[in-house]
Amino acid sequence: MNKEELLAYLAREAEGAEARVSVYWKDMDEGKDVFAYKEDREMVSASTIKVLILLCALERVRKGEEALEDVLDVPEELILDDSTVYEYGGTTDSLDHLLRWMIILSDNTATNVLIHHLGMEEINAYGRSIGLETSRVERVMLDFDAIEQGRNNYTTAKEQCRMYELLLHEEILTPELCRYAMDVLLSQRSFSNFLRYIPYPVTIAHKTGGLDFLNHDAGLFFLNNACYYLGVFVQEAPSDVYCQRLIGRISKAVYEYYEREGKAHD
Repeated sequence: MNKEELLAYLAREAEGAEARVSVYWKDMDEGKDVFAYKEDREMVSASTIKVLILLCALERVRKGEEALEDVLDVPEELILDDSTVYEYGGTTDSLDHLLRWMIILSDNTATNVLIHHLGMEEINAYGRSIGLETSRVERVMLDFDAIEQGRNNYTTAKEQCRMYELLLHEEILTPELCRYAMDVLLSQRSFSNFLRYIPYPVTIAHKTGGLDFLNHDAGLFFLNNACYYLGVFVQEAPSDVYCQRLIGRISKAVYEYYEREGKAHD
């Protein structure tokens, strides 16, 4: 597919989906939007909100209020059944480890410890301070009672791009902390969405999110001679696999565009 055919294909995938979809593709080298479909649509964030939590925690470090080596309590009452990191009960762990587990394994116990530690108000205020109008935390992870009461966590594909772009250009935090955050995001251990149909090793700083009938993936692709942001958000879908396949197809199509341009890999 040439570029025009690719854009038409992406539009068909987004518009024809049996789900609520949002897609945003921005070429970071050119600083230009390439494709956008309801990029400002408010979406239930699932674990993609953890990027905002990561940045808020690092803002405290920037201010000298905390250090990555600081040790936090991980109390028994905050440990969730889905945790493999903290499956042996109450303990303590460093801020560094909590941030890394929150991103690379999307550990919900680590996330809830950090939400309690930072406070939702501080997280949301930090988001507003960096230009986020929609992205916000209203509940801890796996709090389904809160969801029934109408409280959830939200983001948009375009606001996720803003966070990654600020990190890429080191326009927030400090250069050192931006590089730390990027290293953490580059370490995520997830292959079922963006990388589903790409056979080559790809360097991506990204964060996935998943709930029932909902899957998202958003972040920066660092190719041989190109860098781009892609965010694909899918909810209210027939199944989780439906979401993952749709995200995988869109990611593959965009990646292959750069591959044809000779920018993907040697």
